[in-house]
Amino acid sequence: MNFQEIFLQTKTIFANKLSDKYGKEIIGDEDVFNELGVDSLLLMEIIIDLEDIFNITFDDEKLTLDNLRTINNICKLILIS
Repeated sequence: MNFQEIFLQTKTIFANKLSDKYGKEIIGDEDVFNELGVDSLLLMEIIIDLEDIFNITFDDEKLTLDNLRTINNICKLILIS
């Protein structure tokens, strides 16, 4: 899978989870916490969904705020997992 395919699926997951909170188009470089309004509980839900969809397991040490700050960063993390 390439970055664009991963991005589209990841963006869809975020859009579905945030449909009632965030009405704008998600472009990928928004801060998921400050701009999209994701809290830690919702982010963990999304991480679990991503692991299931992409059949991966994130290394705990890779789940840092920097790696999870934007959808683009999360997609890069998926690529290396």
